[in-house]
Amino acid sequence: KKASKTFFSEDKVAITFSDNGEGINQDMATKIFEPFYSENKDGAGLGLNIVKSLVEQNRGRISFTNNLMGGCDFIVELPNSNIEAKQWLR
Repeated sequence: KKASKTFFSEDKVAITFSDNGEGINQDMATKIFEPFYSENKDGAGLGLNIVKSLVEQNRGRISFTNNLMGGCDFIVELPNSNIEAKQWLR
């Protein structure tokens, strides 16, 4: 199961993507945004690295937290520089 939620403030937009998988262990946490790192045997290990690069190019940041009941949340925060973006994301 996956879900998302969006938060707006005067200075930022935050989008949270959640799942109910196994979460991210400590070893993975130090490598998860590195290029070519994947726990999936069929994965290229580029997805999160590309996302992080795009977010940072737009003066944002990406982080994650494990949920107590399993799974994790990835939070993408971007500067809120365009009021029209609020309307588009709703």
